[in-house]
Amino acid sequence: MLAPVLHFKALTVAEAYEKTFPPNVQAAIKDHKVLVGMDRDMVVYAKGRPPQKVRDKDDKGQDYEEWIYGTPPQEVDFVRFQGDLEIGRAHV
Repeated sequence: MLAPVLHFKALTVAEAYEKTFPPNVQAAIKDHKVLVGMDRDMVVYAKGRPPQKVRDKDDKGQDYEEWIYGTPPQEVDFVRFQGDLEIGRAHV
């Protein structure tokens, strides 16, 4: 009887966490896209766990981690993190 008035479905931890994101981040996650500035958890929500990770240093000696989604000859997406934030991406 109260179902039309009260919402009885409890959110999962992931759903509750996702609701704290800004609207543009929520939209990107639903479209499986990555935005600069996303943290690792946001990228996992958007694209899933990466099948491959590479850690290296850039030409300035800064450590970075690159997540690689896909394998050639299909499309490949690269997501680069410096610290905890996504700093760049490429689509090949």
